[in-house]
Amino acid sequence: MRDVRFGEKLLEFLTEQENAPNSIEVEITETGIIENMGTAIKTIEILREHDVTLSLDYFGTGYSSLSHLNALPLDVLKIGCPKNR
Repeated sequence: MRDVRFGEKLLEFLTEQENAPNSIEVEITETGIIENMGTAIKTIEILREHDVTLSLDYFGTGYSSLSHLNALPLDVLKIGCPKNR
């Protein structure tokens, strides 16, 4: 999610492999989004335009809050639970 062109590169790869974008689910970690929220949102929007399913994994294990979810057009939310609790 740090690479501004990640979404475009992924879509190009899927086209080359003759796979439909809606045939995959991209799983993103909370940290991957929080580190560069602006780039992550742009990438998520590009992928969503092509019907790629997006999931956020390990939500709640880092520093994000529920307010971050409003800015993220995600399909699946996986809530993490630290093993020490």
